[in-house]
Amino acid sequence: MKIRFVWIFLSFFILSGCPAPDKNEKVTVAAGLPPIAKIAAEIGGKNIDVIQMLPQGRTPHDFVPRTSTMSDAAKAKILLSTGMPFENKIADFMRQQKR
Repeated sequence: MKIRFVWIFLSFFILSGCPAPDKNEKVTVAAGLPPIAKIAAEIGGKNIDVIQMLPQGRTPHDFVPRTSTMSDAAKAKILLSTGMPFENKIADFMRQQKR
């Protein structure tokens, strides 16, 4: 788990140095857990829009994403995941939408 978090953090660190495709266009990033969404927002700053999948105050162990959550995730170019089961469902859905 620690290795995965370090990988996510380093990936984001590298991506934060990359400019957005267009100066007026923001990159949409989906994050499963609120702490990851907060880190993403801090690192990406004004260059990204962060979509937080898990609502504040909910537990990830019994969370089932709504259809609106899934459609929001499909708009994201990047999904930051910690490997929680609900994040895996969102990732699978995003892969299907990109085909």
